[in-house]
Parts: sequence; C-alpha cells; structure tokens
Amino acid sequence: MVTERHNIASRLIIKTLIKGDFGGNIIFTDIGNKTRMAQQSLVLPAHVANRTLPQWLLPNLSADELRSCSRPDAVCILPVGTKNDHQRDIQAAHPSRWDVHLIEVKYCDDTQPEQQLARATEQHYGLNTPLHSNATK
Repeated sequence: MVTERHNIASRLIIKTLIKGDFGGNIIFTDIGNKTRMAQQSLVLPAHVANRTLPQWLLPNLSADELRSCSRPDAVCILPVGTKNDHQRDIQAAHPSRWDVHLIEVKYCDDTQPEQQLARATEQHYGLNTPLHSNATK
C-alpha cells in the first residue's frame, strides 16, 4: 500500500513533467507497471525506459548490474548549460555534456526533510558513481 501511494504520487509528477519543456529529456522512470500508469492516464513516450535502466545510459555495466543497481523514480538528462532549450535525443551528446538529474519522490515532515534527502543520496550513491565515471570517458 505504501509503495502504491508513492507510485501514484510519482506518476502524477512525471505526467506533469512530461508535458513540460523538458519532458523529452526524461529517459527513465520506475513508477509502476503499464497497467497502473494507464489507470492514471499516463502513457510514457517511446524513448522512456520504465523499471530497467537503459543500457546506453551505463554501457560499462552488464545487464545484471543494471537490474541490480538503484533505480530513482525518474532520470532526466539535459545538455550541459541548458537554460530554455531542450533536446530529445540526448544519446547523440557525449556523456560529458550531460547534466543528469535523478528524481526521487520521498515523504517526510515538512520541517525536517534532511533525513529523507540523506537517505535518497545514500540510496543512489552507487548509481552516481558509474554515471560520473561514464561522463569523464
């Protein structure tokens, strides 16, 4: 029940983001299966991977490593220095030109978000490392 409440909130957020200027830059989500998304009238664009990180994002990891690494609720990749521009085919840009945003939905007290931020940072530390090393190659 708690996971589905989280996924419902995440789907609403992603649905809104996809409609915005940078919707084409969302390349991954982990917000539930297609049936649940359809119940909220959310259909992901063809370029968005759901539940398994795309191989092109971390080419140095095996398929097993991709399945076992942490998965944020969404990943948005913008070209470095993006202001009001967006790019749908981020794969065409070298990883050193990526500005990667991990989107993680957490619930917490309004006055004490630090603990959840720390948990999210720790949760995705293992994903940040290969993303950063990928960008330097």
